[in-house]
Amino acid sequence: MESNQEAKVVATEQGMVKQQPLSYDELKQICVEQQQQLQKAGQEIGFLREQLDVAKLQFLFKVVELSSSFNSEFVIKCTEYIEKMMSFQPQESKTEEVTN
Repeated sequence: MESNQEAKVVATEQGMVKQQPLSYDELKQICVEQQQQLQKAGQEIGFLREQLDVAKLQFLFKVVELSSSFNSEFVIKCTEYIEKMMSFQPQESKTEEVTN
């Protein structure tokens, strides 16, 4: 696929290399491939973020479970963080972010 993204290389009679620009169809195909890769990477990032949140919650619940082993202020902060993570927080749409 990388060879598709680079300019075509053609050998001339003198042994020199001349680059030819990519055609519109080749550029369009590269664009489609890059968009697909970007979408797949975005989905993977979303999945990994969810897994990270689950792991965080597991550790935080373990701290609360073993609260006698930790400073009471730390346990309070952990419980507040758990409450914050588990409460519904509506996300602002991207159009609102652009207008602000």
